[in-house]
Amino acid sequence: MLWRVSTFDPLRHEHKENIFYIQSKGENAGRPLREPKRNCFIIETDYEHAFEICTVLWISKKYEPLICGSVIPFLRIRDFESMALPYIKNLSFSLTQDMKALASIDELLSHTQKKLQLVRELKISTALHVLNKFDRIIY
Repeated sequence: MLWRVSTFDPLRHEHKENIFYIQSKGENAGRPLREPKRNCFIIETDYEHAFEICTVLWISKKYEPLICGSVIPFLRIRDFESMALPYIKNLSFSLTQDMKALASIDELLSHTQKKLQLVRELKISTALHVLNKFDRIIY
């Protein structure tokens, strides 16, 4: 099975299948990401539900003892792998349904955020339309 972790470099990055990211620095070090940010690891894997397992580990604060740095907290690649890989390799069949549920929730959140963004844009558009009408009345 494929499992490769490296530091994300936006200049050498090409988007492939089965890739996700882990934030490596800051207050959210260890947080799984679908899109890259500065200071993250790139995870290339064939393990099913690896993203969801990393999400569970981040939410449960399993990475916290591994985070170091007094000014800017950061997570080392080897520390991340030592924590995440045993969980990913030993995913039992009984947990597969739970992982699918987490994936569905993640997808629902993504769709909801997109809808929320559209509503925000509609609010701005409506406000500008109202302002336009005010300007015609006043001037």
